Amino acid sequence: MKYIVDILKEVELHDSSLVSLTALGNGSVHLALDLDDVWNKQLSELPKGIAFHSVYEVSEFKIDRLNIIGSIEVKPLPSYDRTFVTHCATDSTTTTEVHIEFVAGGSLRIICSGTAECIF
Repeated sequence: MKYIVDILKEVELHDSSLVSLTALGNGSVHLALDLDDVWNKQLSELPKGIAFHSVYEVSEFKIDRLNIIGSIEVKPLPSYDRTFVTHCATDSTTTTEVHIEFVAGGSLRIICSGTAECIF
């Protein structure tokens, strides 16, 4: 298990595409991605996606096209109210907002535990 901020230091999402977003019954969200091989040439194997372990909200999801532009914004939300969260392996100080911007004004904003892993 890693923190999303550490994964994004290794994997560059710029110029990649979102293939699908899947919300699972265990509270995780999987983003299937078509990663750009030029921006990620340092990786020996390209991940097929990122799995966010515990997602509290998908607070914004607006798309026109699925191409990711710019860098991904990650910011801590230590004061986020998690009273409704029943099973979480991390404490509230790791609550994180991840914002992914798409071309043509699209946006995906996820509020999560901050932990994730690459899907190969």
